[in-house]
Amino acid sequence: MFVLDWMTKEVVTVSREDSIENLTNIMNSKKINHLPVVADKKIVGIITRSDVRQALTSIKFIKTKSKVNDFMTREAITVKEYDTLEDVLLLIYDKKVGALPVIDEDNNLIGIITRHDILKAFIKIIGLNENGSTILLKIEDTSEELERIIHTINKTKCKILSFFTLGKDKKTRLISVRFDCINKIFIEDLFKNEGFEIYLPWK
Repeated sequence: MFVLDWMTKEVVTVSREDSIENLTNIMNSKKINHLPVVADKKIVGIITRSDVRQALTSIKFIKTKSKVNDFMTREAITVKEYDTLEDVLLLIYDKKVGALPVIDEDNNLIGIITRHDILKAFIKIIGLNENGSTILLKIEDTSEELERIIHTINKTKCKILSFFTLGKDKKTRLISVRFDCINKIFIEDLFKNEGFEIYLPWK
């Protein structure tokens, strides 16, 4: 999955010379928290709702007619349209930012992707927006066990909405499978009869 598929393409932007006073109205009316700062279609910074709040209470703002240029972050972290969602998620987590401007090969601003966009994407990827059931299996970390899981999944006659795996320790792995079937008890019983352990963290 790529940034291109999930970014907001119609981006609200501001210039360096825009007044700080106007940004609160823009953010409230558009219901956005991040505004890329552009010059000649190039990204030159970003200003957030937090920056605006800080500006409105600062002595610098009170004494002068402050502009975006006075409070924006100049070195905005950006991504490209063909970067993966996984890369963007790690970048947002590592850099502790809420949004990333998207640029093309010529460094022109073409979109923005936010934490909300990422959440929306993964909700769809995992299949949480579709009716279904999720089971969590604890297995030995071997290829043979994975083959057995696929064989058992075929017996359910259900469509797989998502399939995730996570190493629990050096010997075991957790497998999360979401089906389009809503009869979770039937699916769990089928896996139990095949010798699988349903992972229950309280046991």
